[in-house]
Amino acid sequence: MRRYDGDGPAADDERGLQTGWSNGGKLAAFAVAPRTFRIRAKAHGDFTESTLHRYGILRKTGRTVAVETEETECSFTIRTEQASLHIGSTDGPITFRGSGKERLPLTMSALTIGAEGGFDIRFALTEGERLYGLGNAVPDRLQLRGSRTVLSATPDGCPVPVPFVMSSGGWALLINTTWPQAFDLGHTNPDEMRITAEEGELDLYVFGGDDYRELLERYTDIAGKPRLLPIWAYGLAYIRDMTTHDRELLDDVLKFRQEGIPCDLIGLGSGWNDTGNGEATDMRWHSTRFSAPTGGQDRSFTFMDMLQRHGFKLGLLMHCINYDLTAYAEVSVSQAAGSGTDVEPEPWYAHLRPFAEEGVASFRYSSYSQMSMETERYRKWTNGMKDRELCNLYPVLLVKQTYDGYVEQTGKRPFIHCVSGYTGIQQFTALESGRYNSGVVAVVQALSMGLSGHAHTASHINVDMRESIHAGFLQPWSFINSGSYFRNPCVLEKPLRDMFRKYARLRYRLLPYVYATAHVAARTGMPIARAMPLMFPDDPHCGELRQQYMLGPFLLVAVFTDRVYLPEGRWINYWTGETLEGGQTVSCTIPDEAGGPLFVREGAILPLWPEIEYVGQTEITRMTLHIYPGERSRFTIVEDDGITLAQEHGHMATTEVSCESEAGQITVIIGPRTGSYAGMPDKRSYELSVFTGGRPAGIELNGMPLPEKGGKAKSRSGWRYIRHSRCVQLEVTDAARTGAKVKVSLVDPAASLPERGEAVAAVSGAAADEELIIGLETTDKEAFGMLLSNWWNQAGDDWRLRLLHGCSLLINYVNRRGWAASEVWGKDLEPVYTMHRIRAPAQGLALLSRLAWRIMDFARPPAGADMHPVIRQALAIVETELKQKLSLQQVAKRTNMHPFYLSRLFKRQVGQPFSSYVLMQRMNRARSYLESGMKVYEAAAESGFQDTSHFSRVFAKYWGSPPETFKRGR
Repeated sequence: MRRYDGDGPAADDERGLQTGWSNGGKLAAFAVAPRTFRIRAKAHGDFTESTLHRYGILRKTGRTVAVETEETECSFTIRTEQASLHIGSTDGPITFRGSGKERLPLTMSALTIGAEGGFDIRFALTEGERLYGLGNAVPDRLQLRGSRTVLSATPDGCPVPVPFVMSSGGWALLINTTWPQAFDLGHTNPDEMRITAEEGELDLYVFGGDDYRELLERYTDIAGKPRLLPIWAYGLAYIRDMTTHDRELLDDVLKFRQEGIPCDLIGLGSGWNDTGNGEATDMRWHSTRFSAPTGGQDRSFTFMDMLQRHGFKLGLLMHCINYDLTAYAEVSVSQAAGSGTDVEPEPWYAHLRPFAEEGVASFRYSSYSQMSMETERYRKWTNGMKDRELCNLYPVLLVKQTYDGYVEQTGKRPFIHCVSGYTGIQQFTALESGRYNSGVVAVVQALSMGLSGHAHTASHINVDMRESIHAGFLQPWSFINSGSYFRNPCVLEKPLRDMFRKYARLRYRLLPYVYATAHVAARTGMPIARAMPLMFPDDPHCGELRQQYMLGPFLLVAVFTDRVYLPEGRWINYWTGETLEGGQTVSCTIPDEAGGPLFVREGAILPLWPEIEYVGQTEITRMTLHIYPGERSRFTIVEDDGITLAQEHGHMATTEVSCESEAGQITVIIGPRTGSYAGMPDKRSYELSVFTGGRPAGIELNGMPLPEKGGKAKSRSGWRYIRHSRCVQLEVTDAARTGAKVKVSLVDPAASLPERGEAVAAVSGAAADEELIIGLETTDKEAFGMLLSNWWNQAGDDWRLRLLHGCSLLINYVNRRGWAASEVWGKDLEPVYTMHRIRAPAQGLALLSRLAWRIMDFARPPAGADMHPVIRQALAIVETELKQKLSLQQVAKRTNMHPFYLSRLFKRQVGQPFSSYVLMQRMNRARSYLESGMKVYEAAAESGFQDTSHFSRVFAKYWGSPPETFKRGR
């Protein structure tokens, strides 16, 4: 055994070891981080630097790792403080273990090294172990256990294969090669993962982590973090059809602005190029379609100048096929090593440089393969590679050279987007996922890319589909690609156009939230759109969810479905305001102007911009904070210049916002802004919308009480309660330097704490409230008196608040029955108006008793013998035909009575209007069905509702809670 220090010759610094292996080959293993090991094996020759390392795509951690090695007669062991690698004797098993919370070891049960290259490695899988990753190599699956695929970025392969797999057992692995490989993840043998390659040497990284987040962070320490896009690229990109010309382009500019649809980028298809040859390097503007300036001509009033005046950037589609990128890559490596050459090949970016000089800000590569391998399969490139070895590497070299060239020329971040790639491509480009009507499959591919280290993958927006608009705007970035057609949102029919505008504006308001989440991705590798198992690894229901994901930490997005699984916790339906308990799958009510479910996680802190038409339209000196209080939460707003790479050198500002709610009080703290960047606004004010669930008793700002603003108040120094959304709004000015502290005190802590939300009872004694209402239905005064006494004497309540709440319960009950309060109570209602005169608890209890007795008297129907035969017949019709459509006119016709007289007689004898009685019967029946375990849509149908969404709205309004809260087993 010899000590080994990674690439190059062996060393004796105790970081690793090298030993003999099968076929006379050798194996080397060493630690590159406390929970990361690298294993290399080959049949003969010395280990050399891998291609991905040579070209600067894979990184070295640069860390010094304390390592202990141990050798016995039959094994070798390498240990760090947090992990160990145990290697059996020659050809024995290799086992990786972590010392953290990892539940399973990674055991390589067999390793075969090909004499002429290639390898065959097998890993044991345990029951219930889940696997994720591989880029978009398995296009229709998120959880990969049971699948198999070949990783090759070729026309007959997958667009973005990434040889990275991570397991629910707390381990992950990366194959460091550019040769194609085959992955069999328990398909052939359910208990085994097998990876094979016909060529190349084995170079394997293994990672340990407590969860998927840690595994992604350690993997992207090696494969590279996703770099930030320019901030405007997180808005909307619109790509024109291929035959457009400059006048049509300017028409689109005006349409977007006239329609009020925010957009930042307009891209051109291949028709902008006059050569008509996608492989040509002498690209130039089409002579009849575009009047572009050349040389030193005045560029004012050109079409690009007009785009910029209206806040648009320009993007171009580029075709780079069969261009020898390796020649420049080799020269760059030599120059970096200090051994330059006299003859330098022309870099690919040299052909893009003139367009960037003219103001082009984005380049797009749409080819699934940049190499025509089917015709020149055995050619060799400058770096000595054959097509088969270069096919995976080529798209990464292409975007890396484009990225580096643009940065060197302009000093700005480029916006590059493409459809193909390989390991490490997340450092240089955004990716397109699927094609126009891919739907769910495109979303699954994008989520799998997130599980493979890529933060900027998005699918096409099909402007004709509500569901696609919903999905497309709630992804890391958003774009429309017209292709050969005319997919322009500005000319949609009005309802769809209005919906598109609504989502586009929501997208732009959410940009500070999305951008801060992108900063997290650039720092940790955690993607912007996060697959459910990534966010909830311990919830078995999340393991294979394909049609929902988290956008950042707080927004749950479901796509192409109306059913959503809510993990543990409380969730607020963004469209309806309903609050639902987690741990269940719900059917959602989706408004006509929306395209899918959207939920906000309790504790959410959402920073929002004001409405803008494009990024940079105005300086953002005022930001809105939507806060959905939970027990304790925080969010860090991250800002920079949005254009350059200065943030990579620390030039950015952060503001931490936290929220805590306990003991009837909500506390929001906006920390002082720390850090700085070029162009940073001197001042920052915040408009807070705190969703309290009820009217507060008072609010303090920085220790001083704030007044409540009147209906016509123009002062910004107070707070306002918005009743329909149950939120408090106030403004905090000039908080950038010192921060601010807001305390919201609630009227009734039990009633208003937001964790109870809108979909639960209003007081801590919710069950007792419900019993009280049921007691009213019985009209048994003696039994109700006992219930009321117990309810009144609940410990810990102020009796005046108790009285106020009791009156509210009784008034709401009367309203739900359709009665007029004056008819039910008459003069007995007067003490409610003068409640301040009640001096003792006994007087309050006596008032509630009187009000309840009158309700019972009013509700008690006449004895059966005295009831009019027509009313008995009408009641029988309602009882037996409640599932069917029932109207007063229909019943009147069947009972041979005029509707007017039937209405008066029914109300006099039954005690409430016919429609109110039918609604009450339907609501009681529906609730009974739900409590017996029936599904929401089944209860709706059995109760006479054909539209489940309408039923849910009516039910929630009647009972104060949505149907799901009454389902058995909650």
